[in-house]
Amino acid sequence: MCLCDRGTAQHSETYLSLFSEMAQEAQIQDLIRTLNNLARELELLVDRTRSKPGSGDRKVESAPASITERGSEKDFTRHKALNTPVRLNVGGKVFPATWRMLSQVPETKLGKISESRSLEEALIQCDGYNSARNEFYFNRRNKNFTDILEFYRTGSLHISDDCCVIAFAQDLQYWDISEHHMETCCLKRFSEVKDHLDWDYQSANKEVDDEYFPPGPGGRLQKRVWDLFEKPHTSIGARIIAVFSVLCIVISTIILTLNTLPTFQNNTEKIAGDYWIFAIIEMMYMSWFTIEFFVRLISCPDKIKFFKKLMNWIDLLAIIPYFVTIIIYAFGWADSEETTDLNAENANDVRRIAQFFRLLRIVKTLRIIRIFKLARHSTGLQALGHTMRSNYKELGLLILFLGMGAIMFSSLVYVFENDNSESSFRTMLDAYWWAIITMTTVGYGDVYPITGLGKVVGTFCAVFGVLVIGLPIPIIGSSFNNFYAREKRREKIAIERAKEGSSLAYKQTRVVKEQNGKSQPKV
Repeated sequence: MCLCDRGTAQHSETYLSLFSEMAQEAQIQDLIRTLNNLARELELLVDRTRSKPGSGDRKVESAPASITERGSEKDFTRHKALNTPVRLNVGGKVFPATWRMLSQVPETKLGKISESRSLEEALIQCDGYNSARNEFYFNRRNKNFTDILEFYRTGSLHISDDCCVIAFAQDLQYWDISEHHMETCCLKRFSEVKDHLDWDYQSANKEVDDEYFPPGPGGRLQKRVWDLFEKPHTSIGARIIAVFSVLCIVISTIILTLNTLPTFQNNTEKIAGDYWIFAIIEMMYMSWFTIEFFVRLISCPDKIKFFKKLMNWIDLLAIIPYFVTIIIYAFGWADSEETTDLNAENANDVRRIAQFFRLLRIVKTLRIIRIFKLARHSTGLQALGHTMRSNYKELGLLILFLGMGAIMFSSLVYVFENDNSESSFRTMLDAYWWAIITMTTVGYGDVYPITGLGKVVGTFCAVFGVLVIGLPIPIIGSSFNNFYAREKRREKIAIERAKEGSSLAYKQTRVVKEQNGKSQPKV
């Protein structure tokens, strides 16, 4: 029994010694953790004292001062290994985050920081790093950063109601976040406003286009002439020239209409095929159009850009028909059938003169191009041109729908109406004409169905036309409103710049006169 008791006592002592050693190791580990925590708190206290001595209030934080400390690289690696919470100091305001949350979107700026293997790689994406607080500093506005950080938490990107869309777009570009991550509820508003602002930005770039004139008095004179004929809002003289040009266009349209009346056509007192009074007036405003075009061509700063603009080609095409008509009459080809019979000696001469006669009619018809010169002076016409050019896809879709409907309904109505001898649908061309006129809700009444099935087809054709035409109209109308508002803003900005430029020039002239007056000796 004694031997057994002694063995049991020895085992008990052994277990007790093991337990005591384990307890000592646990106490040592707890002591080490406590010391580490105390060391971190001491580092924070020292850093606060260095950053803001004598102040305990830290409402707005600035860029950390310990970016280049020796322990920064080691602390950065340790913070990543221990998964220490990340502090994002954006414009002085701190936002809490985690390494795992930032790594959700690795292709962004914050995602690249979380994937960085060294502090040097992380500093490429940020403006500073504080190793004591594991804080990254970004010199950026923080108003929209709440929405951006929420994207890392939830994976959904939204825009606040009081957010500026263009500022949010700039923030997305800074944080390397694609616009495609935006949710559908906010993407529509974002796209509409951004596209509208992009139009304004492009318009501003076009308005402030590079215009380089040669230095010296010649360059200044060239710029004044160019502004006088091209920019009607720069001065009173430019406005007078613009009003006179518009008046000439209106008069040319009126004369073009009056010249078709039988009273003036049958009059024998003609010059170049037109009534003599109309011919003299036409010579006057065509001379003005010609002078205006060549003055603008000579004074423009860039001849290549001048000929790239459509309006300049319209001005040229409005001038050419008049001079072609003068040249044709100068060669002695009369604009009547009687002179054709007298001058023609054989069939070849008759054929040749008839061809010139047709050419003359075509050239005179091209005079209608002058009406497009109004687009240079009309904000509404310019907005309409921009709308047509910007919404060519919607217009093409409208024409496609009308074409498909015309083919379908014209084929049906031709099948139902062709057997009736009293029907006006003799060929498929008549059916095409009827379908297009019906879908556009015009209805001339020259071709119409008379059978029951034909009338049913006509009913569906009219309803289909109304629906097809009505679908893209709101898109085109909204685009026209945007372009018209943009053109009005451009016009207002041009007027304000012209006023500022004139007042500045007046002040400079006044200063020069005062200096010249002071420099003259008193008698």
